[in-house]
Amino acid sequence: SRLIIALPTGTQAAHPAPALPPDTVKAPKPCGHWTTWLRQGLRATFGLRLGALPPAIQPAWLLCLFLVTSALDIGVGRMDFEDSAVVFSPSGWLYGWAGTGIWLTVLGWWFLVAKKDRRHESPVLAWVTLEWVSIGVLTLAGAALSLFERDPHSPAWLLSTEVQWGIWGGFVLWAAVAQWRIAQALVNSRVAMAALVLSVSATNVLTSLWLPGASWAYDHASAPRKPQLVLSQAAFEQQQAHFQAQTEALLPSTGAGPQVYGLVYAPYEADVFLRESRLVSGVLTSRFGAQGRTMTLLNHTSTTATTPWATPGNLERALKSIGEKMNPAQDVLVLYLTSHGGSDHQLASAHWPLSVPALTAAEMRSMLDNAGIRYAAVLISACYAGGWIDPLKTDNHLIMTAADKDHTSYGCGARSELTFFGRALFDEELRQTRSFEQAFANAVPRIRQREEEAGKDDGFSNPQLAVGPGFRQHWTHVVQPALDAAP
Repeated sequence: SRLIIALPTGTQAAHPAPALPPDTVKAPKPCGHWTTWLRQGLRATFGLRLGALPPAIQPAWLLCLFLVTSALDIGVGRMDFEDSAVVFSPSGWLYGWAGTGIWLTVLGWWFLVAKKDRRHESPVLAWVTLEWVSIGVLTLAGAALSLFERDPHSPAWLLSTEVQWGIWGGFVLWAAVAQWRIAQALVNSRVAMAALVLSVSATNVLTSLWLPGASWAYDHASAPRKPQLVLSQAAFEQQQAHFQAQTEALLPSTGAGPQVYGLVYAPYEADVFLRESRLVSGVLTSRFGAQGRTMTLLNHTSTTATTPWATPGNLERALKSIGEKMNPAQDVLVLYLTSHGGSDHQLASAHWPLSVPALTAAEMRSMLDNAGIRYAAVLISACYAGGWIDPLKTDNHLIMTAADKDHTSYGCGARSELTFFGRALFDEELRQTRSFEQAFANAVPRIRQREEEAGKDDGFSNPQLAVGPGFRQHWTHVVQPALDAAP
């Protein structure tokens, strides 16, 4: 500390300030004025006009701020990986600072050329200091939002593409407001302020889109590898053997009474459809007496060695085999289809690198007719599945869909345990009753409530049911009494 006396030009001090004893002189703090810089950076972050800025910036304070900002960036980046098999990527972390290097160059050039606009002795360092404070706050806000999005009880609409882009745009706007306040404190002209904010914002946007750095990366050496389908002669021969074994193992109708046959078709490789197909097969076996009379066609790499693929060709052959074992006058087929569905009312298929065509309702109707199956309950768990009702409707068919023809169903995402339709119908209602109509009536309100709680933003899925009079008569008065009377 020292005493400074302002004198007119050319005037000498008559009494110079006395020197302080050496032991009373205080060394500058390593992070001198850091509270002022922090307070002003927070004001900028929340859109408030900045007050007076300290004239100097201590290198130690910049280093402290850089370390804190980097730690936040690295910590929040780790949250993007739920898997534990990840490693820190120094090159990816440095790559993420490319945008900072670019706008530092822009700022340095601007303040070098437009000296008259300066309002601070070290405008570039001042900008960096205030900007890094703002970045820290925005990073924490983004981390909090990310945690909220990952909560299983958070509304599903929050993860939609439109909302995610809107959130991203909101953060860009938030950063631009903070940069405007910083520019107000460092330059004089509004044109200069606007030019600086536009330059820095554009640089941040473009680098985040085209130069995204990642501080973390999957450790492919130690991470468990997901099995991949290998198309080989051995795989095809194995598949043929599995299909033949399942069809040969199907029990024929005994003729002692009506019996239920089951067929589950899950053509889209996803864990949720794998779990749902196993659930449905289990309920058909335990509740409908279909032990030994159920087939499953499934596309999932983990089941290649045990289960036939879900392809339209296999579906047609399976229906034909079941039709040959059934007594068409009394037995009933329960056919469950679970997959993604499109607004064109096709059932999606995917099992890369195997090419599997999508399935249409017209193809399904033709397969059922050609197999000679008279009584069938066809249940479709897919978006827009209501478009299948008219093509499949007959007097002897029951058609149940997870959605109408204009809406999506719900619960088929990567984090879903079961679809909302499959969970309510098979995991809950059909464990209590063997009436499909009663199960449907009870399941629909549950599905509606869960969709509302999950924040489904494109309207109620509106599950549909169409029951032919012949099917209702046969199931209600012949099949269900026999099942209820069975031990």
